Amino acid sequence: MSEEFSLPEDLLKKLEQMAERYGESPRDLVIAAVDHFTRIPEEQRKAVLKGTSLRRRG
Repeated sequence: MSEEFSLPEDLLKKLEQMAERYGESPRDLVIAAVDHFTRIPEEQRKAVLKGTSLRRRG
């Protein structure tokens, strides 16, 4: 399955900078990020999307 999609220009530039820094292709960075994100527990994933922290304060 090979689909192309477009990214906002600022996000594309950031992805290209990261790819250059880490010596990976932008495509491989996206695949790794999605793979990592889908492996974390659902509760934590939802918190990430909301921008909240699951750390207990005390």
